Parts: sequence; structure tokens; C-alpha cells
Amino acid sequence: MKPETKTFQAELKQAGDEGSFEAVIATLGVVDSDGDVIAAGALDGRSAFIVPAHDHGSVPLGKVRTEERGDSVVASGRFFLDVTPAADWFKAIKADLSDGNPVQEWSWGFYIEKAHAEERDGQEVRVIEAVDLLEVSPVLRGA
Repeated sequence: MKPETKTFQAELKQAGDEGSFEAVIATLGVVDSDGDVIAAGALDGRSAFIVPAHDHGSVPLGKVRTEERGDSVVASGRFFLDVTPAADWFKAIKADLSDGNPVQEWSWGFYIEKAHAEERDGQEVRVIEAVDLLEVSPVLRGA
């Protein structure tokens, strides 16, 4: 079974000099562009590696832990700055933020553990209740 992905124009909340960062990677309870709804608890408290653009063959760039804050899911993590590709990605992300008009997007790969269908505003949607979070990826542009 191929893992699924979700792309999010993430709000990078911080990017520290030591490689640390926080990024909002999902909004809970709203229908997204794929016709899915991420339910509260689906992503809370998960740990995963950061890999570049869903490249599961790559050396990990860092590690994150997810946390729900209100209706947002925040990935808090750290890039492994001693790993050259990780340092390069982190520098590029910080440079993108520096002009106040960032275009960097984030995505996450997962397997669904629990979901159900329901109707919202006349549209059938998939409500994702629990996932096996495989990775979080900085991507140039989402699908």
C-alpha cells in the first residue's frame, strides 16, 4: 500500500539558529482540497523524521513531534545541521522567510489507521481520525 500525503502552505512560527523550528502543518475540522477533514487527535503527539520532498530513500534531515494547539497541528522539530543536505534545506527555508513573503510548503506522509465518511454541506468527505505519521517534508510546491 502506497502512503498518502497532505500538503499545507504552512505557517512557519519560528526558525532558530540551532536548526529548531515550529510549523503549522494542518488545520483541524475543515474540509481540505482533497475532500478530507483531519479530526482532533488524528496527528497529536506523533514523532517522525523530516525527509526532503517525500524522498524516503534520503538520509533524514531532522525530526519532529506534533502537537495540537487549538484548531492547528504544529510540528516542532530540529534539522540535523551536521548533515549537509539538512543544513542546506534549513538555510533555504530561513532565506525564504526573510523577505516576508514565503512560498515554502510542507507536506506529510501517512497511512490511515482510522477514518469514516460523512456528509458536510452536501459533499461526502473523509474524516481522518488517526494516522501512522511516516514523515514531514519540506517541498518546493505541493501537488
